Amino acid sequence: MKKYILASFVFILSLILLGFNVNSASAANCAPGDLFNTATGQSCDTIPAANDCAVGDLFSSLTGKPCNISQDNSSLQKKAATSSNTSSQRELTLGLKGSDVKELQQILKDAGYYLGKIDGNYGKRTARAIREFQDDNEISVTGKVDANTFAKIKEVDIVNIDTSENIRLEKLKVIEDNNPMLPSTPFPSTSKPIPILSTPEPTTSGFISEQVKCVFNGSKTNQSCYTTNRDGKQFTFYGIETVVGTVSGYNGEMLTWKSSCGGYAYTTMDGQNKYANFSCATVSPLLSSITVLSPNGGESIVLGSTYFISWSSSNMSEGDSVRIELYKNGVYQEQIAFNQPVFGTYNWIPSGKILTGADYKIRIVKAYDNSNSIFDESDSYFSIVSGINNSQPPVITSI
Repeated sequence: MKKYILASFVFILSLILLGFNVNSASAANCAPGDLFNTATGQSCDTIPAANDCAVGDLFSSLTGKPCNISQDNSSLQKKAATSSNTSSQRELTLGLKGSDVKELQQILKDAGYYLGKIDGNYGKRTARAIREFQDDNEISVTGKVDANTFAKIKEVDIVNIDTSENIRLEKLKVIEDNNPMLPSTPFPSTSKPIPILSTPEPTTSGFISEQVKCVFNGSKTNQSCYTTNRDGKQFTFYGIETVVGTVSGYNGEMLTWKSSCGGYAYTTMDGQNKYANFSCATVSPLLSSITVLSPNGGESIVLGSTYFISWSSSNMSEGDSVRIELYKNGVYQEQIAFNQPVFGTYNWIPSGKILTGADYKIRIVKAYDNSNSIFDESDSYFSIVSGINNSQPPVITSI
């Protein structure tokens, strides 16, 4: 009986050891990811993948270490490389169409640069995405896909957008930390495209013409009025008192008018004729004048005695000056003084060479005026006499 028990124990132990050797052999000939043992043909289902990471896992359920994300995207990277190789057959630029453009758009969209439709049409959005990609990667920004741009596109990591939102964002963070080729701005948290707002370019659908009549109020000479529309085209019209001209621009556009006589006028384009009024009335400058105060008629001035000639002026500048002249019966006799202030007095002593008479006048004229048009003279004649003059007190020159 003991022999049977011992034999049974040995048999069972042998089976246990045999099964362990078989599993060890299977484990030894099963690489991570193999379906069948290369030596025995047995299933490798019991062999975990490296770090026990399934596709899409961020961390190993066995070790807790980060999974190798690049393995999840290897197929997509191969696709990107294949697409880049296909696209590199020709230089891509605005206006081109084809499957290579479609592949390029998909790569740019997966990388977060392109938000438009995958339609194979190299339009403005595709060119804008290429310019942003070139700028981020320090490539000459042309908007065209040349050899240098192709080479950089091949280096872009493509992210599997079919993963769940949380896993996708975590993987993007890891890739951004290790791949400087990706844009610095975060990816959108939704797969819906973000609308791009832009200022519409002017069209000719609202382009109209109209007539404008410029009125130069108060002017009797040739004048001009002019304006410039939004496109930079200038319109200039010439006329005396009024002029009519045709202008063109966009419906609702406001035009600012100017004139050669000064001032502004404003019109709005609406296809209706209108006026642009300007005030061209000139204000006459204030005339300069001189007034002789003394002698102004009827006085008797004694030869050899001092007489105070006085005068005033208006609208004369501080730098102006006058000269004093003596006339007898309307005929110039001599210049009494020169370069005198525009108002004041002058001590005049008639010399002995002056003849006596009752037909003298003083004329005061603005100096340095070639026209000699600004002057005044005594309103009537005064007399120059010999002897003692009792009409004025004696002048004391010394004590």
